[in-house]
Order: sequence, then C-alpha cells, then structure tokens
Amino acid sequence: AVFPFNRELLRKLPVLAWQAVLQVYHAVLDRGDVTAGMIVCIHTFGELAHWHPHIHALVSDGAFARDGTFVRVPEIAVEPFLKLWEKALFDLLLSEGRITEQSFLLFFC
Repeated sequence: AVFPFNRELLRKLPVLAWQAVLQVYHAVLDRGDVTAGMIVCIHTFGELAHWHPHIHALVSDGAFARDGTFVRVPEIAVEPFLKLWEKALFDLLLSEGRITEQSFLLFFC
C-alpha cells in the first residue's frame, strides 16, 4: 500500500488526471490552445469503508479556447484516457521509488 503512508503522493493524482484529459482533448481537437473544465475529488475509502484510494472527476464535454469560445469534443472512448492515466501513474510510482520496472513488468505484462 503506497498511498496511506504518503499523502503527498496521493495529492498528485488529480494532476495526473488533468494532464491525461488535456492530452486527449488536444489530440482529438487538434488544438493545443484549449483547456477543459474539470473538477476532481480524491476519495480514500470504498463502499465498505475500507482503504481504496481513487478519484472522481467531472469533466466538460468540450474545451475552452483562449478567446472564450467553447469547442465541443466528439464522443471519445475511455481507452485513450485510461492508457495515459495508467502510464502517468506508473511513471509517478517509478520516479518516487515505490515500484521497480521489474515489479511492474511482472505484474502488468
């Protein structure tokens, strides 16, 4: 269990989610000058009040350009977000020394 003993690490999760959403929106809209609306909440418990760190997010269905116009994104599958999220999370855990490349490969490949 990595997150119960390192709350600073837990607080990095919303940033990772935000970066994943921005990367997907920039790619889908082919625009790097837009930003999505997003509210993220960290939860540390599950249905049975057990330790279960995760986030909940409300994300706009489009992005705002610098001039204030709203650009709607087409329907997007969850896979691009998930792949970016997983990579960012494991890169974070690797960089913080919480997992090794070997343990990652054994568990996830």
